[in-house]
Amino acid sequence: MRNSAVVMAGMTTSADTESACRDDPKVWLLLDDRPGHRTQVIGLASSLGWPYETRQLAFNRLNKVPNPILGAGLTSLDRSASDGLDPPYPDLVIAMGRRCIPIARWIRRASGGRTRLVQLGRKGVTSPGDFGLLVSCAHFNFPPHPRRVEVTVPPTQVTADQLSAARQCWRGLLDGKSKPCTVFLVGGETAHHRFLPDTAASVALRVQAAALANGGSLTVVTSPRTPSNAVDAMRTALDRSEIHAWKPGQRENPYLGYLAWADILVVTGESESMIAEAAATSKPLYIVPLPRKPLTLKRQFVNVFTAPRAGAIAAAGNALINFGWLTPTRDVEKMHDQMYRQGLARPFEESLSLEPPAQINGLSVVTQRIRSLFGESEIRGSAP
Repeated sequence: MRNSAVVMAGMTTSADTESACRDDPKVWLLLDDRPGHRTQVIGLASSLGWPYETRQLAFNRLNKVPNPILGAGLTSLDRSASDGLDPPYPDLVIAMGRRCIPIARWIRRASGGRTRLVQLGRKGVTSPGDFGLLVSCAHFNFPPHPRRVEVTVPPTQVTADQLSAARQCWRGLLDGKSKPCTVFLVGGETAHHRFLPDTAASVALRVQAAALANGGSLTVVTSPRTPSNAVDAMRTALDRSEIHAWKPGQRENPYLGYLAWADILVVTGESESMIAEAAATSKPLYIVPLPRKPLTLKRQFVNVFTAPRAGAIAAAGNALINFGWLTPTRDVEKMHDQMYRQGLARPFEESLSLEPPAQINGLSVVTQRIRSLFGESEIRGSAP
């Protein structure tokens, strides 16, 4: 088994620091192998201000079995490659993603029902079940539920302190670039969006033209999901811009440095996490939607039961969602529209501005709801 980490506000703490925080709930974060999940779980935990311990999880092939069948158990966990889950069990578990749900439920059962569970993510918030709080984005299109709270932008671990540290660590990253410095964060293809080389080249040229027309410069920063042929297409198309291409195994990733030093940010619209991280900088943010793929037959079937409507079909759909058998189709363009209406971002339309966006404050509602799970006497080891 791997060793877990004890963290306070994003920093490893000693036993003395943990003891000093003994009045706070004991918190575990369940982390899988997806960076977007990690940043949201850690971001939410950091916003609470409580010390937390991370538990890195690895899964075996049984993780593909539907959660209603797995129930509460460790059957789908690769225990030899995961951190230990030994007692004392925590007062609070925060997790994201479908695969973590059986593990979180097992922890709650092992604790005698004392552990509260907070779950994030579209595929992880379908069944309220044992959860004290489900945190989802409004564009996930879930029906209302007393234990479900919605936010426009998902949590992120990008904070003002992190950005300040990144400015120091990556001093000079954009030196020599004409200002304003525009940084274009590029994602890639998803289950719902296409990102072909022609699209990559076309979009990059449009963003470059806008940056140069603004008297500034453009730097393109790719992600692990950006296809290599898309990177090659952008290199061929862009003659006056730099491209920082993500590489597997790179020891130092300047991603936060680019967020910290950019004057303007442009992001491809398929990635909720990248959009949230860019929005957390409070810098001018523009979103470039990617072309959508046609709906599969499965998605069309799901939409019949999850589209907003009344009557027996809606009731059946809500029941299937709450029992964990059905997940509504996310509509990331709905997220874009909400951000535009709230002044958090703007659609990219061939021009760029340095006008600052509105401030994000949606997490305050979530942290209040989590704190409400604990009464003054319900700390460390007391019964719910």
